[in-house]
Amino acid sequence: MRVLLIDDETALGTSLRRCISRYWNASFVNDGRQALELLRHDCGYDVIVCDLMMPEVTGMDIYEELVQSKPDLSKRMLFMMAALLPNGPAHSSIACPIVTWTSHSTWPN
Repeated sequence: MRVLLIDDETALGTSLRRCISRYWNASFVNDGRQALELLRHDCGYDVIVCDLMMPEVTGMDIYEELVQSKPDLSKRMLFMMAALLPNGPAHSSIACPIVTWTSHSTWPN
């Protein structure tokens, strides 16, 4: 299985790639524009794990482009993001990973 990881946080993306590479063929890019360029030429990914909140080209921008240009590939997207949640009077916040499937996504066979 080929997995593409897209995240502007290089340390996180690199760590995810190392973990996933134990089981599948994983690639990582840290820029939405770079991801779109890659996906224009290589649509052989089984799963695309994409950060929603990235500068310039967001995860939703990538998804919307794929819906128009490669609809089958858009159905293989898995979105992730880290949300900062307020933590009461201590003035601290907790990084809370959120992972969800789009309403159109299915796990590849």
